[in-house]
Amino acid sequence: MQSVPKRLLSLVLVSSALSWGCRASRETKSGSAESRGWAVAETPRDIAVAWATALDTGDQSTITRVTDDTFTFRTTGADRSCEGRVVGAFALATWTLCARARTDLREYSAQMSLLRQYIREEPKDRADFERGLPTVSGDPLVGDQERDPWGSGFELPQQREMRRRAWAALREASKPTDQWFAVRPSWLYTTMGFLIRVGDSNGRPRVRAVLADLSRFPD
Repeated sequence: MQSVPKRLLSLVLVSSALSWGCRASRETKSGSAESRGWAVAETPRDIAVAWATALDTGDQSTITRVTDDTFTFRTTGADRSCEGRVVGAFALATWTLCARARTDLREYSAQMSLLRQYIREEPKDRADFERGLPTVSGDPLVGDQERDPWGSGFELPQQREMRRRAWAALREASKPTDQWFAVRPSWLYTTMGFLIRVGDSNGRPRVRAVLADLSRFPD
């Protein structure tokens, strides 16, 4: 991965550590996650959405909380920066800064920010705008039943095949109990497709792998 300024990385880690400390204190005093009220979500489906949302907003504390200690990131484009296996909180914080510096994910973050601004400023169109925010598309994906998990009819056959192969490679490392979710935030004629693998980690769902793909469709 590309180098990250030490000062910026230190700030991210301190912020994440403080957030974890506060949550741990509340856990000791209050018991369950539900009674504490700090959990973003605890179902596998909501964990997938929380991860995609946290990536676009730069919420490192949520990324740390919902991501497994061992995490794999892949893309289908020519830019291979930040790809690979990530182990531990320090490496995850470094990865987040790297990933958010990628051209495709910078565009994703900027467009989601603009979309949220529209939602605040145009309440009458809120329902229409909210359709573009990160959300799970359909049921969990099931193996080879999903040859084109993005469901795009606009892409060329070789592009769909490239996506399918990338997903198949990640599926080989999946555990039988893991679930895959397609999260497709979109704006104008562009979709940031995430295939997110969620598995059990000490009794809680956590993100173990993500395959990202930026698609643009003709108007």
